[in-house]
This record gives sequence, structure tokens and C-alpha cells, in this order.
Amino acid sequence: METHDALGHEGRFGKTEVYGTGLMDHGVGGFIISHAIVCSEATEVARPAKRGSPCASLVKAAKSSIPLLMLGLARLIAIKTIGYHEHVTEYGVHWNFFLTLSVVKIACAGIFLILPPKMSGIFALVLSVLYQYLLINCGLADFLKYGSDGTDSRETLIDANREGLVSCIGYIALYFAGVQLGRILMKPRQYLRDFVVLLIQLNIVTAVLYVCMQVLSGEVEAVSRKMANLAFVVWTLFVCCLMLVEFLIVELTIICATSYGQLPYSGTDYTQPIREPCLLSAINRNGLLFFLLANILTGLVNMSMDTLAASSGVAYLVLITYMLVICLVVWIFHIKNITTKVW
Repeated sequence: METHDALGHEGRFGKTEVYGTGLMDHGVGGFIISHAIVCSEATEVARPAKRGSPCASLVKAAKSSIPLLMLGLARLIAIKTIGYHEHVTEYGVHWNFFLTLSVVKIACAGIFLILPPKMSGIFALVLSVLYQYLLINCGLADFLKYGSDGTDSRETLIDANREGLVSCIGYIALYFAGVQLGRILMKPRQYLRDFVVLLIQLNIVTAVLYVCMQVLSGEVEAVSRKMANLAFVVWTLFVCCLMLVEFLIVELTIICATSYGQLPYSGTDYTQPIREPCLLSAINRNGLLFFLLANILTGLVNMSMDTLAASSGVAYLVLITYMLVICLVVWIFHIKNITTKVW
């Protein structure tokens, strides 16, 4: 991965300005994908008999978006109040990723009122291609870069937040792609051969996505997290699928290594999964709390020290302490049987 327009040797650890790929550029897209994989429209393939009405799902999505909206507004107020450094061209003057999440959540629930979940992949493809067409051929990309008057004006509310508002289209497409991926992953599987087939399928999908990403970046438009364009959607899916392949290889290796030749390839049910690590269960249980704590601690670290001037030893100490604190908090919540999701 590389950040094409980041400066300095450490630029590869930061976010790109307009085009390029970096580890931090994957964070927002990966968060969207991980949420889509486990949503009700994806998991219904494992529990097809239990699904509420579309209207009830829309109401539930609206309620679950309230905390995100509140967090987005709270972040906006806090940043403006304390004068915390912000990168306006990332989401806009007032917008942030919490607001993007809430918009994506409500919009997708509304679309599912008329769209069958099994059509998620097709809808994601159509929407992302149409959005890419608007970016290139209808001047939408220029609007995102330079504003409505071509001078990077931030006068109107739409101009001020154009990156956050417009990129929601790409994130919605990414969410539907994640739902389709989730429907593949959540299909019931009992035998070792079923998981081997899944591994082969994921490898093929990953290879196809990689080729598509290279073609799109070279012939259409480079990956842009700022725009959430077609190449960004494909790149995010590629990285997620690659990670899933690696995770599945590790899991199958552990299963085979601990079964001592007793693991059935076929013909007999194998329904005992690997025991989920406690920390992973804790994070899954309070994912939004984990994400919020990470954001707050990042801000506190940035405000309390000059991170760019920190030595390697200090940086490692800060990072270890940072991870220890947020993991300890969600672990305590988990062992105390506390869930912060109240909607």
C-alpha cells in the first residue's frame, strides 16, 4: 500500500489527501464492510425463518442511528470548542464519519424496503458504476475538489461539507457489497470440505478484485477515499477479502492441528467451532464503545504531545498504553456483562 500524495517517509502511515491508498484509508471502508457482513439482511441466510418487516427494520435503523448522530454532533461541538486540529478536506467543515455512518445506516434500511437483500451485490455494482460516471463525466469530481465556484469555496452548507455528503453514495454502495459478501460467508456449513470450498471462492474473488482494482486505477480513476469512488469500493473489498482468506487459513489450520485426524472432511457433522477469544468477544459486544474510546484517546494523545517529534521508543510506549487502555475497558465491560447498545 502507498499514499501517493502523502509527504515524508512516515506518510505511508497517514491518510491520503485525494488519491492513493494507505492503511488508515482502509479504516472507514473496513468499518462499513464489517458492519454490513453481520447485518440482519446478510445473516438471514443462516436464519431464514426469522426476519422482521421492512418497515420495522427501517424504524430500528433510525433508532440505532440516534447515538451515531449524537456522537457526530458531540464531536463537532467539541472540536470547534477546543480548537482541535481538523482536516477540512476529509469530510468537510461540519461533517464527520459518525454522521456518514448514520446516513448510510438509514439510507440502506430505506432501500431495503423495496430491494430484496439477495440483490445487494447487483445494486452495489450499479450504484458504484453510476456514481463513478457522475464523478468523471458530470463534473462531480471537480465539485468535490474545487467547490461549486471552482475556488474551493466553503460559503454554503453544501459546499462546506461536500466531501462528507457526496461520499455517502460510495459508502452506501460499499455497504451493499458488504451485505452480499456477508450472505456468502453466513451460509450454513457443516463439513471441512465446505470451508475449503469457501476458501477457494474467497481466493478467486480476491484475485478478481485485485485485477479490477488495477484496471480501474490505471484506466478510470485512482483509488480515492475522499470521494469513495468505484476504485475505492473495489480496493476496500479486496483488502477485506484478503484478510478473510488469511483468517480462514489460520482457523482451518488450528482446527486441523487440534483435531488429531478426527476432523471429518464430509459425511459427518462438524458443528463445534473454535472458542472465540475473550478480547474478540468483548470488542464485538461493544464495538461502538471501542471505536469511540479509540477516537477520544487519539485526540488526547495528539493534544498532549508532539507525535511527529516522538522517538520510536516513546511512540511504542504510547501505542502500547493506548491499546491496553481501550482493550481493558471493553474487557471489563464484557466480564461485567455490560452492553452499551441500548436501542
